[in-house]
Amino acid sequence: MRPVVKRLMSGRAAWLILLSVISVALFSPTILSAQVIPSVKGRVIGKNGDPKSFVSVELKGPERHSALTNAKGEFSIEKVTRGVYLIVVKQGDYVQKFPSKKIESERLDPLTVNW
Repeated sequence: MRPVVKRLMSGRAAWLILLSVISVALFSPTILSAQVIPSVKGRVIGKNGDPKSFVSVELKGPERHSALTNAKGEFSIEKVTRGVYLIVVKQGDYVQKFPSKKIESERLDPLTVNW
C-alpha cells in the first residue's frame, strides 16, 4: 500500500471519517426540519355533552397556538409542529388544563370541560 493510503486507513483517521459522515447525516436540514401537521382539529364539550362555543383552546409546547371554538364547539389550529403539548381551555373565569398530550395527527379526542 502507498503511504498516503496507509495513513488514511489508520485507526484515528478512520474514526474521523466515520464521525464526519455521521455528523452530516444527523444534522442535515431535511432531518432537522420538524414535521408540521397542516391542521389540528378538535371539539370542546361540557360534562353533559353540550358543545362549548367561543372557548379559547391553547396549545403550549414546542410552539404556542390558540384558537376559538365555533358554535358547535369545534376548533382548528393551523400548522402545528408534532410534539408534546399542554392543552389549556378557557372561557371567562373558567380554566381547565389537560395533561400533556403528544400531538401526531390532525384529530384530537374531544376535550371535556367541567363546566
